[in-house]
Amino acid sequence: MSEPLHIKYRPNKLEDVAGNKGAVATVKSLLERELIDMPHSWLFSGPSGTGKTTIARIVAHELGCSDIDFIEYNSGSMRGVDSIRDIEQKSKLSPMKGKVKVYLFDEVHNWTAAAQEASLKLLEDAPKNVFFFLATTNPEKLRKAVRTRCTDIAVKALNTKDISALIRRICEEEGIEDMPKEVIQKIASSCDGSPREAVKMLDAVID
Repeated sequence: MSEPLHIKYRPNKLEDVAGNKGAVATVKSLLERELIDMPHSWLFSGPSGTGKTTIARIVAHELGCSDIDFIEYNSGSMRGVDSIRDIEQKSKLSPMKGKVKVYLFDEVHNWTAAAQEASLKLLEDAPKNVFFFLATTNPEKLRKAVRTRCTDIAVKALNTKDISALIRRICEEEGIEDMPKEVIQKIASSCDGSPREAVKMLDAVID
């Protein structure tokens, strides 16, 4: 079975991220800093399927985080205070392989009010070699105190021009020369600005 296109063409460097020039420029600017001057709590916000966790993974790699030191949580399954306290204790341990450890909390708006309260000290006083990445489609559900402790990376839905360019590039990479313009336009207008959904649609059309 061939690899799904949305996995095969998931960006692994900032230059490959479709659209979102503002978010990419902000990230590049932050990465130019010395590690000691880098913000340790980042909030990646934006619509579903627009590249929040993809960009977060790229940033982790750029910071020198190894795969084994990249820890991802689904926030819907770890909403309580005890989970936050457990992470606080584990974060004090040194990275196993890379220079830093990165904790990624996906859909962090699912945290309870108590969990958000417990996270404040964690986000503000991160160890020097630990980074906390929060990703959410609903940043307005987070307490202001949580948001203000993070550097915000706003990831936006793509316009149809950027989606169309992405589809054409993938078609070229796949050796597909006869994809009708009408199909490309239909995908670009039907994916709600999500490159992930657009590539999934393209995969379905190719099949």
